[in-house]
Amino acid sequence: MAETLRELVVALWLDSSNFSCNMRTINQQIKEAESTFRLAGAGVQNYEKTIAGTEAKLSMLGQKLTQQQRAVEQYSWALVAANDKLKENYDRHQDYTQRLEQAKARQEDLRFEVEAATYAYENYRDSLGETDSATIAAKQNLERYQEEYADATAEVTKLEGQVKALQKTMLYRSRR
Repeated sequence: MAETLRELVVALWLDSSNFSCNMRTINQQIKEAESTFRLAGAGVQNYEKTIAGTEAKLSMLGQKLTQQQRAVEQYSWALVAANDKLKENYDRHQDYTQRLEQAKARQEDLRFEVEAATYAYENYRDSLGETDSATIAAKQNLERYQEEYADATAEVTKLEGQVKALQKTMLYRSRR
């Protein structure tokens, strides 16, 4: 799970880095188009009202529109990618949540088994003694349930961590 989250963070960073770079390039190209227009009219009074000025302005506005359309495409692609990642994380979160609930139910069942096995062991020990075969079997049974309970507890803890990590990832993605 940690590896998956690490890959997701790297992918998100690369996606946002690439997106930011593309947006900077687009904005720079818009500024260059505006600058070219201003330079073309430098020193000419009422340049915008001349045919050459109007053509230059039209060309600059066409370039600006093209770059703004590219920016909209970049935002659209970024939105689609973010939605895909969010859906993927949501599906994974649902899976882990379901697995967590099953693990908690198993842990609860084992807790009752440990309690019953403890009661049986103590009852045999008190009535038959520590060395009786029934007491020894009850003790082994108790130890087995305690081990299974410890494993189930570790599984619940691991799944709780994974669910929380996915929640943080989804929250981070939804705020961007």
